[in-house]
Amino acid sequence: MSAAILTVAPPLPWNVYVRRCTTALPFPFKNGLGKLFARARQGLYEGLLLLRLPRGAKALVPAFHHGSEIEAYVQAGLDLLYYDVGPDLAPDPAELDARLDPSVRVLHVIHYLGFAQDAARWRHWCDLRGIHLVEDAAQGWLGAIDGRPLGTWGTLALFSIYKTVGVPDGGAVVLEGTLLRPTGRHHMGVRGVAVRHGAWFAARSPAVGSLWRRLRRAQAYLAEKDFRLGDPRRGATAPLSILLPRLLASPVAEARARHYRALTAELRAWVPRPFRRDPEGLSPFAFPVFVVDKERAAAGLMRHGVRAVKLWSVPHPSLRVTEFPGAARLRQGTLLLPVHQELRPEDLERIVSAAYATLGPPVPSDP
Repeated sequence: MSAAILTVAPPLPWNVYVRRCTTALPFPFKNGLGKLFARARQGLYEGLLLLRLPRGAKALVPAFHHGSEIEAYVQAGLDLLYYDVGPDLAPDPAELDARLDPSVRVLHVIHYLGFAQDAARWRHWCDLRGIHLVEDAAQGWLGAIDGRPLGTWGTLALFSIYKTVGVPDGGAVVLEGTLLRPTGRHHMGVRGVAVRHGAWFAARSPAVGSLWRRLRRAQAYLAEKDFRLGDPRRGATAPLSILLPRLLASPVAEARARHYRALTAELRAWVPRPFRRDPEGLSPFAFPVFVVDKERAAAGLMRHGVRAVKLWSVPHPSLRVTEFPGAARLRQGTLLLPVHQELRPEDLERIVSAAYATLGPPVPSDP
């Protein structure tokens, strides 16, 4: 079946170069864009080194994770203590306290899909124990709690810019209010920019979508490759300084939240309970649905031109999966659908139709 292709990653519109620039860049760019890391994981690694933690320091990290952030801790020389996710995806204070010892120096908290944790609470919890809070807003850049941007509570905070706007890469990491910079050169990134432009055309034309599907045929997933730290010195794509001010001239977070609400109104029964909240003030990364068979559902959605993401199916190899049933359950059945700002009303209708046709009966995401 020939269909335009809708992706979770935001595409890069063809007319971005003639758009006006925003006059005020959002946090963390109060002093201008400058040079960013290619990936936030690299800035996390550099930030952990700058904390100058003692030998043998440990970090409390979530069992429900991508894996690249965990690899940054491993490469930085920290030992890992995992904690499971609770019903609201927040850490359980009792579980954290049970794992504490004098060598624990860091707590890593993730704003999953851009849905805010109680960052102020966790900063207070860390301050009382004399440890650092790493606030992971990789999926939630442009989101805020009561007007205060995500990432402003952590000793160290990280953002994946390319997950929010249609640029090919870009990771921003803040240490105690200061934006860290890579020491190496940026790269031109022509291919990455072309790919994001291609995704925009593929979302609007069945013919281009069909070609796109052939050219971008999914390769076998390799967790080791996906988690790889890469070169921490490497700068992000050079055109970011041109693209970002133009992409941010329109209300990105508001559009994402609006699309999330529209999909929730139709597909709420499939949404995992922690994500049934209204995204007011937030910038949702994607729309989650929980299914019995991720592979089958993803294949069915693709036949309708909706390219779902199988969320974090493979954890970092250091995790003992069976010890963390909450994380394991979410990995087992969570798929992500698009909510990005380039979607049109007819695209949202197609996502809903594809979901009804392929997801099967709703099943609970909690045991």
